[in-house]
Amino acid sequence: MNIAGKLTGNGQDRLQVINEDEIDLEAEFESQKLSYDAFKHLTTLSTGSILLLATFLKDLFSKPVHKEFIFWIFLSFVVSVMGSVLMMFVVAYAVNNKGELNGKPSQITAGIGFTCSFIPFITGIILFVIFTLFNLNN
Repeated sequence: MNIAGKLTGNGQDRLQVINEDEIDLEAEFESQKLSYDAFKHLTTLSTGSILLLATFLKDLFSKPVHKEFIFWIFLSFVVSVMGSVLMMFVVAYAVNNKGELNGKPSQITAGIGFTCSFIPFITGIILFVIFTLFNLNN
């Protein structure tokens, strides 16, 4: 299906025909760029959270309580970074293949990467807040 639009340029009217498939493909590429950026930001936030945890342990909490939280917070953010980097590769692969994730392995990899980036990040943030609250009273 074609969409026709009237444009004016240099004092002349001209008719431009735009293919809906081209619009959909362009929208898909823009969506993939935004997805890539989101995972890039998630990687930055997770890495920053690891550094913030290290700073808190060094400067604020000299004798932390519930030390088991430290391991789980660190693990959550590291898994989030790895999942986000995996998803950045998946999105780059999809863009390279004209917006398509061909085959079941690619789709499974995308699902694993998505799950391993967001869920551990949220878990790490929640555990970090709980750990901080426990240790602010000391």
